Amino acid sequence: MPLLALALAGGCRSKGKPAPTTVSVDSGGSLAVAVVPDAQAATPAWRTDPVFSAPIAAARMAQGSVVAGLVATQKVIRVVGFPDGKPSWTTDVLPGVKWSEAAELGIQRAADGVVVFWRDSAVGPGGAAVFLGPDGQMRDTPLEVGSAVCTTVGGIAWIAARPIPPAPEHAVHVLARAWGERAGHEVMTLSPDRSPTLVCGTHSVFALADGDDDLTVDVFVPGSAAARRPTLVIRNSDFADEEREHESFTVADDLEIARVGVGGSVATRTVMGDRDASPWRRLKHVLSDEDDLVAIDGQPQRSLFVFTRDSDSACPTPESGGQRVRALDVDRATGADRLVELAPPDCQGQRGPFWIPAGLAEARGPIVAWVERGPGTGDRKVPPISGLTYRVLGPQGVRSGRLSIAADALVDGDCDDAACFAAALLREPGGDGMSPGPIAVVTYP
Repeated sequence: MPLLALALAGGCRSKGKPAPTTVSVDSGGSLAVAVVPDAQAATPAWRTDPVFSAPIAAARMAQGSVVAGLVATQKVIRVVGFPDGKPSWTTDVLPGVKWSEAAELGIQRAADGVVVFWRDSAVGPGGAAVFLGPDGQMRDTPLEVGSAVCTTVGGIAWIAARPIPPAPEHAVHVLARAWGERAGHEVMTLSPDRSPTLVCGTHSVFALADGDDDLTVDVFVPGSAAARRPTLVIRNSDFADEEREHESFTVADDLEIARVGVGGSVATRTVMGDRDASPWRRLKHVLSDEDDLVAIDGQPQRSLFVFTRDSDSACPTPESGGQRVRALDVDRATGADRLVELAPPDCQGQRGPFWIPAGLAEARGPIVAWVERGPGTGDRKVPPISGLTYRVLGPQGVRSGRLSIAADALVDGDCDDAACFAAALLREPGGDGMSPGPIAVVTYP
């Protein structure tokens, strides 16, 4: 694959940090965050040549950052690595792709390198995953994958793009491969009547199969012979109310399941490797009909549920949105939960997507970050994204910050022990969003 030299802009990480805000505690024991300080202009730590179009993706690998994006003029996905203290590298992968509103691009860590994943559901259910080493070298030919793929420290798991004979035509096949293996192997076959999802922990893979009235989980390790017997983790008949939604995430090798009932009640339980699932634990706080769960993740000691609510009455016109952001901060040992106010209604724009970046040292507390968008005036000369806002839920309270970033796309890039990273698709001066631009990596908090 051709290699292109990229110019670095900035040459070092941004050292500017917004001043922290104070927090107060209301009579109900919840944390209320103060107004966000004035935004500070983001200074790129690294920057590519202006050749990219959306979608873009980013990740933090061992001792470096990696970004990827579509080079539409060449119909190729280009991956750029910025190893700490070393020259950048560039690798072109997956030729023949083109822009589509339904296209998905992602990067996940893979041992000492990364896996780049591309899928366009407008073309079909299948996609492709490419293994890259720490210096951008391709370690294998592209792997054909289906609707889901995830990685552990020991390997990769994916849903097959098509049935594998002699299985029934609509059967769902789950495959896996340890990093040291030359080929993948089938771990299990799921019923076509169930909707599958893969969630990876540090070592274990959890294959979730959604049915009409329940949810089952199979657990396996890439490279192992087979999965553990399926465990029934949600059964609607065990609850007094119907289910509104359920979500899941991993903490090390534990799978946390969260169920929200139609009345707003929240219940959680844990699937711990080869042991039975823990009993259900009901949270004290109840979500309203207007609350929308937008992000969920956890650390060994805490789980975080982020939700938004449109507060039309807080703004002069209903079109303003007025989205309020709050979170439930849950102690995983005791089940105690507190309500945290993350942001008051904003009448000047829109918020989202939201994420809880992984990897930052636990002592600093979890971080919630989201994209800030302008009011949408229709002026194509103004990028739709205006900044990145974040909250650090530290042991001494909530700290607020905002980076001013004018961009056409902005994505999470994970964290290391020192900082978190995000990648922004910037616009060249005088551009209207239809021309290629550079991808810049910024750091926070």
